[in-house]
Amino acid sequence: MLTLGIVQTNCYIVGDTDTHQAVIFDAPDSAPKILAVLKAESWTLTDILLTHSHFDHILAVGNLKAATGAQVRLHSDDLEQYRMLPEHMQIFHRGTLRRSHPNPIYWLRKATRLPSAAWSSKCCLRRGIAPGM
Repeated sequence: MLTLGIVQTNCYIVGDTDTHQAVIFDAPDSAPKILAVLKAESWTLTDILLTHSHFDHILAVGNLKAATGAQVRLHSDDLEQYRMLPEHMQIFHRGTLRRSHPNPIYWLRKATRLPSAAWSSKCCLRRGIAPGM
C-alpha cells in the first residue's frame, strides 16, 4: 500500500509473483512512485481498478495508462464525475490538470469477474459516497 497525493489517499498494488502481473486499486497521484514499486518488483501493470471517481483517487490514471498501457476500469455510474476531473482540480486544488486523462474502457458492475492469471475475484457493488460505489 502506498499513501499518495494531495489528500494522502491509499493506493493498493496487488502483484502475482509467478506471472509478474499486477493491478492497482485507485491511482491517487504520484505515478512515478507507483511505477517505481512496479519496476522494483518486476511487475507489469495490467489493470487500474478505480473504486470511485473522486479526484483524489484518479489523478495518476493518465500517466499510468500512458506508461503501461494498463486497462482502466470503473463503474459506469461514475463516468460523469470522472470526466469532471479538470473542473474538480480547479475547485479543490486551485490548479489545472496538465495531463491527459483517458476514458475507462471497461466497466465494473456487480459480479464483474476481474481478469487475472493467479486469482479469482469479482466486484461487489456497495453504495456509498459516489454514484458507482
